[in-house]
Amino acid sequence: MIILTVKSLFIPSYALQGEDIPGHIIWDEINFGYIKIELPETILKKQLYNVRKEMVETAGNAVIIRNKAIEVDGYLGMLFSSKKIEDLAVTSRILFSFIGEDDVTLLKESREIYLFRPNIELVETPDEIKVDMEKRFVHNRIRARKNEEGTLLLKIRSVKDSEIQVETPNSMIGYIKRLLQNLQDEYAPLKEKYPHYSDFLERHLSLIEKGWTSQEDLKKFKQLAIDLNRIQLEDEDFAEKLFMAIMNSFWRSTRFLSVPEKLLKYLESVAHKKILLARPESVITVCPEPRILKLEILPSDRLLYAYDAIKVPDIRITGTAEGQIEIVKLFEWM
Repeated sequence: MIILTVKSLFIPSYALQGEDIPGHIIWDEINFGYIKIELPETILKKQLYNVRKEMVETAGNAVIIRNKAIEVDGYLGMLFSSKKIEDLAVTSRILFSFIGEDDVTLLKESREIYLFRPNIELVETPDEIKVDMEKRFVHNRIRARKNEEGTLLLKIRSVKDSEIQVETPNSMIGYIKRLLQNLQDEYAPLKEKYPHYSDFLERHLSLIEKGWTSQEDLKKFKQLAIDLNRIQLEDEDFAEKLFMAIMNSFWRSTRFLSVPEKLLKYLESVAHKKILLARPESVITVCPEPRILKLEILPSDRLLYAYDAIKVPDIRITGTAEGQIEIVKLFEWM
């Protein structure tokens, strides 16, 4: 009788939809014909380690690894990719089987993984909001809640026909101008020494100048992050100089920037709920005469996958006096 022992069979218990899923199997002295991995519709094989790729077979949703395909006996490394689906969350099961030369199943085990994606739900949207400009207090805020696990990156913007527009405050306009100028100064010698990275540096400057105003911009940010990761692996010398250039530029720019303490505390409380706000310093201008604010929220996850925009119902805004208030203060995050 063959006694089959698996020392370790690891698959993480949860993952973000669209995220890579690592795993491994470790065994001792097993006489088997092949390993069969049966995958659900939500998971795909991406990479196998310690195997001869030409000897790996696929049959439908099953992956078959012959004994002879294992390069060093006792270990199989795995990397899967998860699909993005319509459901916010789903539990998927991966089935692992060790099969003997005579096609007898020697061992069969399964692992479940919870695949999720975060989203935002508007719980309550008022018809009217009043802003006390003296106390900088917002009455009757928009109540929103994040569902499921994971971190959400949110961009809040006004639509074109909104009477009130989301703006960048003057202090930040000056900061961005200083940052761009400092980056241009720091990047100039890098472009001369590393001309093949000039396009990357120009794209970085362009995105800082224009910011994130659409899902298309988000795709550009994601591509920039992918390129940066590649550069870090390929050219350590340039990556180090790029990092120092960015840090020097931010330091030279931010030392003149004053951020209200109350806004910092608000952002800290939101971050505890795993919500990150793009351009949290953005403001709207309010006045005693009521005007209509039309907003939409552009959510994305930490992998920078963009989700459908969420339209906020029209809201009538009035202030006790004319002035600017941070757009994030219109929201209460549950």
